[in-house]
Amino acid sequence: MLWYLLQIEWIKFRTQKAFQIIGLLFLVAMPSIILVARMLDRVATDDLPPFIGGASAIIGFPNIWKWLGYEANWLSFLALGFISILFITTEFAHHTIRQNILCGMSRTQWLGGKVLFILALSIAATLWYVCCAVSIGWWHTDKVYWNTIWRHSELAYRYLLLNMGYMSFGLFLGLLIRRTGLSIFLYFAWGLFIESALRWGVHFTRFHNRSFLFYPINAFEDLLPPPFAEIAQSYADEFAREHGFALYLTPTEAIFTSCTYIALFVGLSWWRLRKIDL
Repeated sequence: MLWYLLQIEWIKFRTQKAFQIIGLLFLVAMPSIILVARMLDRVATDDLPPFIGGASAIIGFPNIWKWLGYEANWLSFLALGFISILFITTEFAHHTIRQNILCGMSRTQWLGGKVLFILALSIAATLWYVCCAVSIGWWHTDKVYWNTIWRHSELAYRYLLLNMGYMSFGLFLGLLIRRTGLSIFLYFAWGLFIESALRWGVHFTRFHNRSFLFYPINAFEDLLPPPFAEIAQSYADEFAREHGFALYLTPTEAIFTSCTYIALFVGLSWWRLRKIDL
């Protein structure tokens, strides 16, 4: 049954131009953007920021996992979140959800197919991340050792969770609003502006404790935080001294918080689907 539901979703969306174009751009952009770092070798070391040690420090092992992960974080937010909204709202626009229900599919099965599709895309994106990290790192590392290759490779599991997080949020917004343009606008507005304004402008100002770190998009982002945060610690250390807590969630906190939000968004999507008049 699970394979059957996944096949249905693939047949529905494999021919969509938007899905094909965004998917292709995602595949091309992940290795292409990080390879721009090779230009750093043409810049004098004294002219580089202190947290950048040249191209090999970015695209060589083991740091390639961190820098590529940070880039992939943004790509997933932009591309995979967009796709997750698109394959929900187009179902309502083309009335295919009504056809599926009339043909005998239950609402739970319909939503299950969407969740399976999200999981499949997340796994595919993660495998591409691993392939890019290993191939680029291998090519740009002078001496390659087995333990060096796979140091920080645990970030791949966190990247899988990050993909699930962004796409489950898009799934919820698509079912909540059911309009493509408005859903996409709210997705990007929340991720780029609204949540940050609530966290810093309202929550942190009022309560002044670590609870402002546990918002959904921030939790997903902290699964793969900026790689230079570990090297350029001055601001983070100053923040911790001034406020008494760290600027980022720990990996364990980010993982558990992200899992909680993924379950919440899927649960709210199921609740919303039950209430919708098809």
